[in-house]
Amino acid sequence: MFIDYDNPVVTAKDLPRGNMIVTAPMTMTRIVVAVLSCGVFATESSRAAEPAAVDFVVALDDKPCDEINRAWSVLNQHTYLSIRVTVQWQPVGGMQKQETLVLPPLKRVPVGCAPAVTIVAATLLQF
Repeated sequence: MFIDYDNPVVTAKDLPRGNMIVTAPMTMTRIVVAVLSCGVFATESSRAAEPAAVDFVVALDDKPCDEINRAWSVLNQHTYLSIRVTVQWQPVGGMQKQETLVLPPLKRVPVGCAPAVTIVAATLLQF
């Protein structure tokens, strides 16, 4: 078999009547592989760059409710997306409470009185 690397045509001597087999040049194959691999890496890196919803939610203590408990609110710091957040708190002398709220963009919503508030879960809402 004779392969001419300057010409993308491969001639097989053993084939009847001198038939020719046409193949794609190696450079074209390398370019296709490079472009596809760059596309895959770009997609993966863009997914990794997106911050989680919980990164935009901040629990803020407002003022004292009594000697131990403080009034809490949660703030959505995202500029254009609402966030569904689940918060949990337990006032001293009271039962543990859990509530799911929808926080509008850049808004603060009061939660309740407790020594501390825990953000259990947060999900970005895309309407």
